[in-house]
Amino acid sequence: MDYQKILTDTRITGDGPGTILRDFDTLLDFIGEAGIETSGKYNLLPMKQLATLNARLCQPIRLDLRRPQQKSYPPIQGLYLLLRVSGLVVLARKGKKTLLALDPEVLASWQKLNHTERYFALLEIWLFDMDSTLVDERAGFMEDASLQHWVRLRRKLGEGIRDLDQQPDLRDRLNYIPGLHNLALMRMFGLIELQDAAPEPGAGWHIESIRPTAFGDALLARLQQDDLFSITLDIAALSDEEDVPEWFLGKFQAFFPELQNYLELPEEAFREGLHTLRVALPSYCEGRFTASGDTTLEALSNAILDMVEFDDDHLYCFRYRDRQGRRCEVNHPYMDEGPYADEIRLGDLTLAEGQTLSYIFDFGDHWAFEITAEHIVDTGDEAPKAVKMLDFKGKIPSQYGYDEDQD
Repeated sequence: MDYQKILTDTRITGDGPGTILRDFDTLLDFIGEAGIETSGKYNLLPMKQLATLNARLCQPIRLDLRRPQQKSYPPIQGLYLLLRVSGLVVLARKGKKTLLALDPEVLASWQKLNHTERYFALLEIWLFDMDSTLVDERAGFMEDASLQHWVRLRRKLGEGIRDLDQQPDLRDRLNYIPGLHNLALMRMFGLIELQDAAPEPGAGWHIESIRPTAFGDALLARLQQDDLFSITLDIAALSDEEDVPEWFLGKFQAFFPELQNYLELPEEAFREGLHTLRVALPSYCEGRFTASGDTTLEALSNAILDMVEFDDDHLYCFRYRDRQGRRCEVNHPYMDEGPYADEIRLGDLTLAEGQTLSYIFDFGDHWAFEITAEHIVDTGDEAPKAVKMLDFKGKIPSQYGYDEDQD
């Protein structure tokens, strides 16, 4: 097969290859200018509107479930992950509600892209940036290894699998690796063809057959240096993840001359102002603090330990998600890898109201505190520099599991 000719002869439009651009625009329209209220700890799309969104997609799937969740609709799950990681949406507060809202600056960058640039922007996100822990904290690294999944699936497919019901073991494996949301995305990108079947009673999406596409094989061969089944990429020389978009576009510009730009995200600006934080140690206590954006996370750690009267002779880390939902960690100054808590300030995290982060103290006993940014007020240079505890309720736990005063 002449993979280069297939790429050269292919033109990307709003209608193909695959339905990804139309379906992604459908999700953007679904979010709308006003945003949409999210549900649950993972800020998912509202359950009561999932069926409506599914019906608007180019290839709606059929379910026989009484109360389908977002994961019950793998195409929606895949599109949601793409949207969150793209940076096109942010989490925003409206009263006590959390909204999924379009970011005007990133949306403007998206709207400047042509169809080919949008297609490859989304494909790059799927290949390199997916993070399934956005919807399931139990998800592991392999769930996000999109390229490896694509290669392994292509090896299994051969000329195609006409009746998955005759291979129940393979069907079960596909539920987890690559995962149904990845299969749905592969179809939307035009990398594979799926034939749906009527769902079994009380069951979800039923796939009858899977076939590779010539366009999908051509893309994969180009990524793999003309070796369709290689599992490696020549990205080892890249010094920074920021180089990936340029490397990726360079792979395909010779075949798609209109591919010149990629989706640009704004630089994260330091967030000044007075932060009101609720710090909770579940089942024990919680306190509310105020701290300026200039407060280091080391100072915040000291204030939390003072609240519960803990010794400070153990390691700790702060864990949170950035604007794209990526997992980030700030560590104790004595740990091997940074960034470090005595260098990172609260304002560097650019928290949004309602956003949460975790503070893990003593990796042996694993004291896990939940921190919520309740309010952030711009006070200019007048914000107090010290961390101040406003109130406290609950009981102070015994740090080492016994009463130190009686030891």
